Amino acid sequence: MAAVIGLGVVLLILIAATVMSQPWRSQAGATMRPPEGEAAGDEAAGAPERGPLSSLPGTLPGFSTRTAWTAEVAQWTKVAVRDTVVATRDGEGRIIHVDPGKGTVTHRGGSRWGAEWDGPWLTHIDGRKVLALASASALAYWPASPAPDQEASGPDRSRRQVAEVPEPRRIVLPAGAKVTWTGTAPLVTAGAAVWLVNEGALSRVPIPPKARALAADGPAVVAVLAGTWIRATATGFQAHAVPPPPGALGPPARMVDIAGRYLLTVWARKGNDPQKISLVDTQTAKILINDAVPAGADITQAGVTRQVSGSITAVGQVVVDPGVRRISSLLAQYTPISLVEGHVYAMNRDPANAPQEIVDIVPKRPSGFSVLSLEKNTPVPFALVTPGRKPLALTIAPSGSQWYLAAVRTAGEK
Repeated sequence: MAAVIGLGVVLLILIAATVMSQPWRSQAGATMRPPEGEAAGDEAAGAPERGPLSSLPGTLPGFSTRTAWTAEVAQWTKVAVRDTVVATRDGEGRIIHVDPGKGTVTHRGGSRWGAEWDGPWLTHIDGRKVLALASASALAYWPASPAPDQEASGPDRSRRQVAEVPEPRRIVLPAGAKVTWTGTAPLVTAGAAVWLVNEGALSRVPIPPKARALAADGPAVVAVLAGTWIRATATGFQAHAVPPPPGALGPPARMVDIAGRYLLTVWARKGNDPQKISLVDTQTAKILINDAVPAGADITQAGVTRQVSGSITAVGQVVVDPGVRRISSLLAQYTPISLVEGHVYAMNRDPANAPQEIVDIVPKRPSGFSVLSLEKNTPVPFALVTPGRKPLALTIAPSGSQWYLAAVRTAGEK
């Protein structure tokens, strides 16, 4: 699935950030007009650089306040993270690849991509991992892992040049098109029409009339229609009903795609009974989990929060990890805003809190969980990267009028 964090999200969570036990229970366009290009420079990529943001403005539980490195980014861009790929746009809107261990820019594009372009997103096209942007009229994409950075010439051979990101492949989108990135490939829709990207062009995928496409899973489109789900390819489609779990009646009230492949199926509440949910694997048509949300909770209209660097997804207070086939439910007062391996950052909306605070929900061994409050204005992590033996947490923070992508080490590590 697409893996990104938008600075708009960061602006929302940089507003406010008690140890408790058991906060959750765990269950097993027409014509594209790209900006003018500019040749990439020969800035050298050397040792880790902190820049003007040497420390975070607040204390982040479990992590150092001192930054390991920073990289200047555009305020309106997203950051794409997966494995060892960290890509975003610099302050001038050029695509950059950042070394996750050092924070140095290894690759930089020549063209500037303004705020009308959404992304970058990490996704797959023709089975290959790519970096992509989309505007109202076009989609552009590059290889996610560009050619290795070049050895510098001259007397200082210890320094390396910043390699240039090649010009992208471009596809014109139909009028009114929308691109959805939640699956493993970009899904393009316009009205009732659905397309996937194939060999540098849009390829139509037929789905039943009135069906609603949710996401792409490789060469397939996952859609829903009147309580059934559909898996469609260019050659046809199959529709499936979801058997209601014990205590549930009728068709599902809601279906949410989880990383493209999976569906969280939600039934309407029945009286005072807990709301029933199921996790479906659309590749095998098997129900992986039947469960229920905590008594009194209803996620039929709840918001969705997705992990930037993986497939974990929160629907309201329900957190789904398809990688380990687990559904966990937070207490009703917690609304997730960022999902990171081993952490759920959430807004604590307990009426007793004035103002509301951001908390870090962390599992404890052998069982149970703790809730740690974040200091006001502490930047919230959106991903972990592990370029060495220990992970680094990535976050976005301002310094003066500029925004920076920043990495911090775990507490106690130099």
